[in-house]
Amino acid sequence: MKDDLKAKKHVKSAAKEGIVMMALLQMLQNAGGKMEKKAAKNMLPQTDDRISDEMIQEEKVSKKTGTTYRPFNFIFNFAVKRLQLFDCIENPRGKFLILTEKGMEFDLSQTSGGKIRAATDALMKELSEKNKKKKKLKN
Repeated sequence: MKDDLKAKKHVKSAAKEGIVMMALLQMLQNAGGKMEKKAAKNMLPQTDDRISDEMIQEEKVSKKTGTTYRPFNFIFNFAVKRLQLFDCIENPRGKFLILTEKGMEFDLSQTSGGKIRAATDALMKELSEKNKKKKKLKN
């Protein structure tokens, strides 16, 4: 099966996240290294044809809470977090995505989203554990 976000039922979120990470890096490198986060998310379909406007805008209703959410926001935010942990992006105050020196010089042909995921898995697990402990202390 083709690794295509448009065929979303057949592609796991890890693969989607990898596609978004690589598209983000390419877009930011082409834009000179800095972009507003919201604008970056909305421009992804112009960077990678496997990402569509419909996919970004798709809304679902949570079975648990009944609230509306956009599944793509989770994929996008996890991609940004992994790129931060990989030291390619800074996200000061959450508004802008700024490439680090490593991100600006990063050769996209030498890696993949899967390799970035593998390199950041331990850090993501560590963050998750910290967040769970923090949440437990609040309750």
